[in-house]
Amino acid sequence: MNLKKISFYTIAAAILVCSLDSCNHKKIDPVEIPATVLSDPESANSYIACYIGQKYAFRADVKGNGMPTASGSLEDVSITLPANATISVLWQYPADAQLIYNIGYDKGSKNIVFNTTGLEGNVIIGIFEDKNGNGTWNSDGSEPIVWSWHIWCTYYDPNAEGGYHIYSHPDLKGTKSMDRNLGAFINTPGGLLEENILASEGLNYQFGRKDPFIPLGSLQNYGTDEIPVYERMRTAPDDVWRYEDKASSVNMDYAVKHPTTLITNEQNWLLGENNAEAWGYREGNSYRKTIYDPCPPGWRVPDSAVYKGIVDNPAMISGADKIQSQFGAYYIYNADKNKTFIPASGYIITNDNDLRVGMAGRKAYLLTSDSHQNTSAYKFFIDAEGCGYEISAMTETANIRCVANE
Repeated sequence: MNLKKISFYTIAAAILVCSLDSCNHKKIDPVEIPATVLSDPESANSYIACYIGQKYAFRADVKGNGMPTASGSLEDVSITLPANATISVLWQYPADAQLIYNIGYDKGSKNIVFNTTGLEGNVIIGIFEDKNGNGTWNSDGSEPIVWSWHIWCTYYDPNAEGGYHIYSHPDLKGTKSMDRNLGAFINTPGGLLEENILASEGLNYQFGRKDPFIPLGSLQNYGTDEIPVYERMRTAPDDVWRYEDKASSVNMDYAVKHPTTLITNEQNWLLGENNAEAWGYREGNSYRKTIYDPCPPGWRVPDSAVYKGIVDNPAMISGADKIQSQFGAYYIYNADKNKTFIPASGYIITNDNDLRVGMAGRKAYLLTSDSHQNTSAYKFFIDAEGCGYEISAMTETANIRCVANE
């Protein structure tokens, strides 16, 4: 048989599902490729993987990085699989390209395994209770997710020289930051082309939650307020997105079981729990990342102190007055005047019984791991007037720019 060159760009998107007892989806591989274990030496809720045909694996028996919150216990970090557990791709972005294949579960190592096609994008893999017995995840809440992971399919390596920025301003000298938002493919919208602007935005997160929400999918009506989300998003499948308006807030367990549901109420979706430590907390001079942090191994959501030197010195912001024409702004991170782009992605909110995007093209936001009085989220923002901290509802989403967990 003559093997022809395969163009992965012509492969239609496919959602792969299998029970943990029968994960045997196979394509023809000339040689069995040893898996790169992404969770060695540190597990996380997101992993970077992309190379064409490469086989990857990560632990499916531990939540996040295995570090409980300060009020939690070690018993909280292990994953117990129900008898009817099934593994599935919950959603992927973009919708029109297959990003991973051969998804399966290795009982011996308790690893989830998969191969990547070499295309860039974002994939969410989840283990769910197959209560309907059909092997297909129903996102209406009837089949709760046990745990889920984000696969950031990108050739970007934040650990490589040039893949990160080192702050040199006095407050945070030596702090290492990724050069792009979590889930983004590029770090600057070169030429202001629509595809580059969208590729620089990354994913959206609610404060304290490990699972991402979809990025903007179009610049249609960019710069106006409250555009319906479903006119902007491009995911496969496209019917998994929901919102739950709770009169009283829910707990973290609910959020884990419903990763594609935006939880809304007036202010705080996690009322009654210690929100201030959801992603991490200070312990003396060190920072403890928790099982709910969404960043890859070795990285974490920054606390608000990361941006203090910028907030205290607005001259470190470049191009704020052009934020609407260039779809973002820059901040200077060292004495050599090197700068990094922050896209003006706005945030996802609810209004008129619909999910909507607000302030897109007008305001750039980056979430921090700090809360205000345990009820609101601290966001770093840039707008046409400059920059600062904004205290906002924990239900609003924003982008994340991970920093090294050192």
